[in-house]
Amino acid sequence: MRTVFGSPFYNLNSGRKFGNDKENREKLQDAWQRYVKQAKSDGTLAPSQFSERRVKVFRWLGPLTGLAFAKFFTDAYCSPRFVYLRLILATTFTLAGYKYATSYEDKYNFSLILRNFKHMPLELQKAIDDGDARYLHKINWKE
Repeated sequence: MRTVFGSPFYNLNSGRKFGNDKENREKLQDAWQRYVKQAKSDGTLAPSQFSERRVKVFRWLGPLTGLAFAKFFTDAYCSPRFVYLRLILATTFTLAGYKYATSYEDKYNFSLILRNFKHMPLELQKAIDDGDARYLHKINWKE
């Protein structure tokens, strides 16, 4: 899970400097995905404020909308001779659309975490609070 401000599993104000701990981040992401899968199967997952279907559509709709807007903008305001400018603007608008789509996905993930935080196992709550996957070894997941 990636966010605009970094990982939601990494508390920037904790006073500890983990740096880029790939193994820790992967364990936290795996635990979060296992919790979501288990809660969905149990029917106990509180819905997010945002639609999951809309998040999936925005993943490809954001960049395509940016590309379409770039095409309109370059046709209206750029000479056909400025090929490099057209390429730069197309790239910029496409990246802006991608950024919008990922920010929407981040809002969805944060909303899902916040709405389900009180229902999570205590070890997962501590791991998310501290950004430390060492708490997760105590959880007994239902397979």
